[in-house]
Amino acid sequence: MSTEELVRPGLTTPFTGQLADIKRRLRKKVPQLTANDVRRARIRYYEAITSELYEAGYKNAAIFVLHLIAYEDTYVGRTSVQSVEEKRLRYNEPLLSYLCERLTEAESCRKEQSYEREVHVLLAVGRKLTPEREKHWLAQQFFLVALDRCIDCGSSSVRVKTESLVRYYYAELLFSQQEQLSALKMVEKAKAALDAVVSGVRVVDEWKTLDNEPQCLPIAINTMRFKINHRISYKRVELPAWMREQYMKDAYQAALETYKPSTKAEACLAFGEFLCNEKRYPEAMDMYRDALQQAELEGDLPELVCAAVLAQAETYDKLGQPVRRDALMQRADQLTRSRQDTLCRANYWYLSIYLETANGYPEDIDRLVQMEEQLGKAFKIYTREQDYLKKVLVFGMQMQLSARIKFRRCIQLTRAAISTSDEELYRLGDMFDR
Repeated sequence: MSTEELVRPGLTTPFTGQLADIKRRLRKKVPQLTANDVRRARIRYYEAITSELYEAGYKNAAIFVLHLIAYEDTYVGRTSVQSVEEKRLRYNEPLLSYLCERLTEAESCRKEQSYEREVHVLLAVGRKLTPEREKHWLAQQFFLVALDRCIDCGSSSVRVKTESLVRYYYAELLFSQQEQLSALKMVEKAKAALDAVVSGVRVVDEWKTLDNEPQCLPIAINTMRFKINHRISYKRVELPAWMREQYMKDAYQAALETYKPSTKAEACLAFGEFLCNEKRYPEAMDMYRDALQQAELEGDLPELVCAAVLAQAETYDKLGQPVRRDALMQRADQLTRSRQDTLCRANYWYLSIYLETANGYPEDIDRLVQMEEQLGKAFKIYTREQDYLKKVLVFGMQMQLSARIKFRRCIQLTRAAISTSDEELYRLGDMFDR
């Protein structure tokens, strides 16, 4: 059973089936005149609070809560973790109280024909539940209810604005669940609706998101389109190359429509990396140049500036242009030298050592030790930033350097032991013991 098949009585469709049966069952357990506090002490909290809602005239809210509990019990798998199980809806008194309050408010708005307010109440519940992974199924139900209720939202422009907001936040939830295609459908529908708004002025540009720091709604939607398309192109390696390229082009186009230099720079870097992996180096270089230009326009994006410079240096190396490569590496060194504990400095260390050792390791053992120390610092930074791919690559390079350093020292001690005293031979033995 999919989440779309969950009946949402009263909020989306009239419910006429089991109300009388549920009412009789509740009356059988608790006399009608029992006070609420006594009632809650005598029966399960969720039955008590839903019966209170029902008696107060909020029948749709009461039945909806019961359906949500039944849905969770049937379709949300149980775990062996007690602390997680205690948070299930039927046991979670704070959450039940919160849901009942919000559903009461939503139903009141509906009775008053304040439909836009009703949708915003339902949307607020979905947003509140989104950060908690175990409650994603519940957040999804409220987003679906909110979408269904948008149909009654006043004028065309009000309906488009409200529905686009719901789709945007629902897409955020789907994106966090790795459901990229479903999320993409949501934001594409939202964009199409916004583009279709006809007005003497661009009224949609005045619409804002509901975040603590509100964004322009069309820009927020295009930013989400960029993220989703980029994620699909980057993660779905099983797709044909032409299809992944199309997703990357869509991501690039979405970034252009955000009118934000930082997002444009990220899109250019991502597209350039894709082209570079396809060995289309001249095209990749054009993208990296655009990325650098956009990053410099923003003025305070040193990470993106450094990333664009390093990407160009690596591409020049593949194009066989060492002079330009070395000039860019020097610039990257200057950009990051005063910021030793940053990701861009770790990227500089990684690339500079990779380029230096590509055609053989240096003979100077002090330089090898220095390279090993730099890789160790880079490893810690990648661990902190959770860049696991670079972390593995750096670890492999560090192990190779460590083995080479030990081998060089072994050779030095062996030569000394052969030509000098027994003391050197003992030092060689100690080294092997370690």
